[in-house]
Formats: sequence, C-alpha cells, structure tokens
Amino acid sequence: MTSGEDDSLSGVGNDLADVISKPSLTSGPLGQRVNKWFTTEAFTTARTGTFGNVGRNILSGPATFNLDFSIQRLFTIKERMKLQFRAEFFNGLNHTLVNNPSTTVTSSNFGRITSARDPRILQMALKLTF
Repeated sequence: MTSGEDDSLSGVGNDLADVISKPSLTSGPLGQRVNKWFTTEAFTTARTGTFGNVGRNILSGPATFNLDFSIQRLFTIKERMKLQFRAEFFNGLNHTLVNNPSTTVTSSNFGRITSARDPRILQMALKLTF
C-alpha cells in the first residue's frame, strides 16, 4: 500500500501508507468484490514526516486458474515431405482472470479491481517440411 504522496518530505515520493485498523479481504461474489477487494478504511496516508507503517504482503490478490494446452498432428505426404498442424489455446477454459486492485490510498480507485487479463486466445499453424 502506498500513500501516493511524499509524506516523508524526502523528495522521493510515493511513501507507504499507515495502517489504522486490522485490514481484511471482503467477501461475496467476485462481481461485488471487484468494487472493494479489501477494507479500504483500514488505511490512510502517512503522517507528515513519516514513511508509513504498512508491512509487505499483508493482503492477497485474486487467485488465478489458467489452463494452456496445445494439440498437434503430423501428416506424412511423401517420404521426405511432412505437414504439421498445431493449435494452441491460452486460457483454454476462458476463466475470468482479474488483476490486483489499486493500492494507492489517494487514488479514486483505491481497493478496486479495474482490469483483467486476456480472455481465451487460440492460434493455429501449419508447417510444411521438405
């Protein structure tokens, strides 16, 4: 979690945020949780002159389940001529894979998930060897 400001007055900027209560993940269906992934009320910008007190890895992002697979077939046309067909599927089951939520306290999207990874992608290829 970052505060989005230079609270430490160090000139580096984007200091850590302060934890003011015990943070937790929200519950419910994914469609509702993307608007508020964790309890945003548990964080605030750091006090002036401090670097913030948020620790590393205090919350977890959304889980991912991804299945990539390919199928291929080799056809012999003549003794020295072969044709290979290949199909590759990325995110083959087409699960929704959302990205991590915004973790900048001053952002209007703080705690919200605003993007997702690619949907199912299919590519096919033919290769002729002679």
